[in-house]
Amino acid sequence: MDTKDLTPVSENTETDHLAEIGTKVDYCMQQYRPYIIHGFNRYHLSVVTNIPETDIENFFSQSSQPFDQYIDQWRVKYAKTLINTGKVRSMEMKTIGSLSGFSSAKKFIEAYRKIEGISPEIYHLQIEKSASL
Repeated sequence: MDTKDLTPVSENTETDHLAEIGTKVDYCMQQYRPYIIHGFNRYHLSVVTNIPETDIENFFSQSSQPFDQYIDQWRVKYAKTLINTGKVRSMEMKTIGSLSGFSSAKKFIEAYRKIEGISPEIYHLQIEKSASL
């Protein structure tokens, strides 16, 4: 074998691969919103993105954010969109949580408070108050 046929391995290969996975995962979340499916997990993400589950697991193990927190952020962001559009005025918070992919009202409220620093009910009231001014 001739050494000119050998392609040097970049030190950034693993970093580049993880960045590519992150880009694909974010794109999938933005375009297809699979997080609104109850029970959505790493396996489902693997299927939707066509990325091997081991690569998904590796990505999140090396990420600053665990998978569950990542998904909760997308779900809370979606819930905020529902609240902001005013389409949910007649809905209870548990319904908004369910539409956003949370398995229970308790998990929705806990995740919302953790991410936003306030409950979804308080946020909803603030939106309504600012809309009436």
